[in-house]
Amino acid sequence: MNVRIPIARAIVLGSMIREALDKLSDTHQVVAERCDLHRSDLSRFLAGKRSISEPDLVTLAGVCGFRSRKERAMLVGLHRDREKLEWWLGPADKDLQDKADVYLEDSSCTVVSYAPHEIPPELRTDCHPGPGRVERNLGQGPHRTYYLGLPALRRLGLTTSVAQEQARLLFWLEASPLVTIRVVPDPGTVAPFRLFDLVEGRKLVKVDLSGMGMVLESLGDVRHHQKLIKEIDAAAINEEQTRLLLARIADP
Repeated sequence: MNVRIPIARAIVLGSMIREALDKLSDTHQVVAERCDLHRSDLSRFLAGKRSISEPDLVTLAGVCGFRSRKERAMLVGLHRDREKLEWWLGPADKDLQDKADVYLEDSSCTVVSYAPHEIPPELRTDCHPGPGRVERNLGQGPHRTYYLGLPALRRLGLTTSVAQEQARLLFWLEASPLVTIRVVPDPGTVAPFRLFDLVEGRKLVKVDLSGMGMVLESLGDVRHHQKLIKEIDAAAINEEQTRLLLARIADP
């Protein structure tokens, strides 16, 4: 029987530790020796490819600068639940949700996002003072496909300066070979979600539910959302029509 081993929490946990470790002056080899770990075991753990014991994790977290009880409890929680196929993230986990999105994207070759009623935060011009994550990392990282519901644009007010600025950014991003944007005129009632196609061939889904997130890794859930993407793609206008629509909003 083909057993599907969960990987989402392992990727996020390893990425959080790696991010902290890379800020240290010590090399990975030195850190591994301080934690009594083999260098190869540490490397595979940071890549989300293997686990380590909970005591080793606590030691490693301390070496990497995770001092607060809250931080350590979060890391231990990820470690203990790493074999679960579902992962609920509530409103109190907003920072962890944002980190999970970034880390899972960084581990993917393609990401398909469906946003029926709101433009994703990383694309919105009113969510940050400078360039968003996609704009900053344009030319690197995974290929991103966005299916945006027409209501997402209408909510901005199609004649406002905010909408025009937003449309200009989307028009500019769509010209990148690593970004595809399609507008869905009638998005229906499907909740927003992202399908991550991981570099090593695995796929997982993150569904966004009014401030909460749910990561799904079962083969049935992945196939269900792959089927939804085919249906959404069939309902979306093509790239040329999307560019024309964005151009009309950007310069009415």
